[in-house]
Amino acid sequence: MTNRWLLVATCLFVATAVMRPAAAESTLDVVKKRGELIAGVRYDMPPYGYVGEGGNVSGMDIDIMNAVAKKLGVKLQFKQITAQSRIPMLQNGTVDVLAAGLAHTLEREQAIDFTITYFQSGTQFLVKSDSKVNSYRDLANKTVAVLQGTPYLQGLLKKEPNVKALTLQEYPQGVLAVLDGKADAMMADDTVLIGLLSQKQGLKIVGSIRDFPRWYVALGIRRDDSQWRNFLNSVLIEMWENGALQQSVKKLGLGYDPNFEIEPWKF
Repeated sequence: MTNRWLLVATCLFVATAVMRPAAAESTLDVVKKRGELIAGVRYDMPPYGYVGEGGNVSGMDIDIMNAVAKKLGVKLQFKQITAQSRIPMLQNGTVDVLAAGLAHTLEREQAIDFTITYFQSGTQFLVKSDSKVNSYRDLANKTVAVLQGTPYLQGLLKKEPNVKALTLQEYPQGVLAVLDGKADAMMADDTVLIGLLSQKQGLKIVGSIRDFPRWYVALGIRRDDSQWRNFLNSVLIEMWENGALQQSVKKLGLGYDPNFEIEPWKF
């Protein structure tokens, strides 16, 4: 009798072990074995990622990815992503991490995970130099360019429901839409607008960053990969403590909010 129950218990244990799915391999281990980090970055989104002098991709996120690859001792490959393609490219394994000025939002939390915040930004508008638009209060029945996959429009519609949206794929398209008169304004991250403003004449930035909630920028990773997230967090903390993040922002003509501080927890 005892032997029969022992046999049954053994069978149940084996069956349960077979049915239990194996834990997915961490991206950290995958990158180490591959010997290469594949980072999804923006080519059109200064100061996070943009094509600079000599055709090289530059920006704050590029500096971060270089630091990650150096820490791992692996090669680094950049893959261009857009606001629309970035999350699908991460989910299907095309890239290992999103370093793309990605704001941490509840909606995006349903699809991917995030590291700690490494930058904060606000929301403003890019308009022509002679525009009468000074804030969202002047945008009733006017056309506002926004990028597909970004959350700016929802916040604007709550304050001014009569806005007409022009949805585009890339930031340069939004700039041209404003310059050509197809849009009265483009709404975006204030740091991005500063970068775009430096590349074009005949434009200005309007609106107060206090009009809309702050954005908390982080790296994006696939769900349930704490080992990879912890490693990336450790690099971000190290870059903050040794001043590399501050220097990256400074060379782009920007600065951190004096009250900003990366979470100082250790590993």
